[in-house]
Amino acid sequence: MVLTELGKGVLRSADDGYEHSSPDHLVADVALHPEDPLLYTALTRRFAKAGAGLLVDPYFKADHLPWLVETTLLRRVMVTDKQKPADLSSLRVALATVPGANEVEIRVGDGKQIHDRCLIEETRQVVLLGASMTGIGKHLTALFAPGPPIQQAYRDTYERLWQSAETLAPQHPITPPRSPETGLSRAQTGQTLAE
Repeated sequence: MVLTELGKGVLRSADDGYEHSSPDHLVADVALHPEDPLLYTALTRRFAKAGAGLLVDPYFKADHLPWLVETTLLRRVMVTDKQKPADLSSLRVALATVPGANEVEIRVGDGKQIHDRCLIEETRQVVLLGASMTGIGKHLTALFAPGPPIQQAYRDTYERLWQSAETLAPQHPITPPRSPETGLSRAQTGQTLAE
């Protein structure tokens, strides 16, 4: 394995904080190159700086929950109802079974209103993600902070959508899922898993 020049730059920027003051806003840009062996190190360092913020990723998957819990302080994640039902079920099971995931709240927002992926830090700074977590490492992408008016627009919109989003309940794998309409389990309503 060889660390590319881009990778070295990403690592240096992560070590130095890569936050330069300007009269208008803080810049917090990180390029994530798929060939960089330290890609996930840079990503983790950047996410860790967000503190107890909010991650908005319409297609966040259960596979990423252990990483989120173990390496960041993020405890709010908003996905959308555009997720496949099986992926939402996997997230429910992960919330019930991944150590420490009981501290994470995942909400399902309106997919018609949520498209862009972003990180709203505890400091309220907004960092846009060029790719969903599922796409990082597959293509060149970046995390970057837009100017104050754009940050304000994302903050206001996504915090409002968070308030109206439905909380995803943990689901232990041996407990039958409940019907959203009746609150009863499939066994109680006579439904089978094949249905």
